[in-house]
Amino acid sequence: VTIRNLAITGSGTDVSRKESGVWIGKQAANAHLDSVHVEGCGFGIWVDAAQSPQITACHIVGQQDARIISDLGNGIHLFNVTDAYVSGNHIEDGRDGIYISNSSGCLLENNHIDRARFAIHYMYAHGNKVIGNVTDSSSVGIALMYSKGIQVLDNRVRSGRTHGILLRNLYYSRIEGNEVSSSQDGLFFSGCSFDTLANNLVTANDIGIQLSDSPDNEVHGNAFVDNVQQLSYQDFS
Repeated sequence: VTIRNLAITGSGTDVSRKESGVWIGKQAANAHLDSVHVEGCGFGIWVDAAQSPQITACHIVGQQDARIISDLGNGIHLFNVTDAYVSGNHIEDGRDGIYISNSSGCLLENNHIDRARFAIHYMYAHGNKVIGNVTDSSSVGIALMYSKGIQVLDNRVRSGRTHGILLRNLYYSRIEGNEVSSSQDGLFFSGCSFDTLANNLVTANDIGIQLSDSPDNEVHGNAFVDNVQQLSYQDFS
C-alpha cells in the first residue's frame, strides 16, 4: 500500500486508545507513506508490528494543548517493527518526535524534529541506525535507553533543555560525528558499557559530558569546546 500527497487532520486524539492519523498494522508489510501531512491527531503515524515500512518526506504537527505530556501522542511511533526506513520527515510538537521500541534493523535519517519531549527516543530496540538527523528545542534531542548495537552518526542536536544526547544502559553502540550544542548537558552517559564515542563536537552547553557508572567504553577524538563545565563525573562506588 502506498499513500502519497494526502493531508489528514482532526482524527481521534485519545492516546490511551492509540488513536492516530495513520495506523499501519502487522498485515501491511512494505507500506509506504510519502509526502503525507498529519495534523491535529493523537499519534501522527503508528506502525504496529509491520515489516519494512517506509515513511518519507512527511510533515507531522502534534498537539500542544494537553494538560500533561502523557496525554500527547508521538509523531512517528514504531513498535515491534523490523527494517523500517524513516527519512526526510519534519515533525513538530507532541510527545516524542520519533519513538521506537522492540524494533530492529531500522534506519532513521535526515529527519528534522522541533519542540518535542524526546525528539528521537529508543527503548529496548537493538541493531538500528540514526544518521544525519536534526533536532531543535526539545527536552532531549536523542535518547537511547536499554538498547544495544545502535549507530548514531552525523546528527545535529541543538537546544536540549535537559540533555542533548542521553545514553542510559546502552551497550555495544557507536556515537560518532555528532554535533551537540546549546543544551543543559551535551552528552549524558550513565550505566553504559562497550560503547564508542568518537569525533563528536560538543559545544556551548552548560556541561559538556555528564558521566557515571559506565566502564569499558572507548572515548576518543571528541572536541569539548566552550562548555561552561567540560566534564561532570559522579562515582557511585
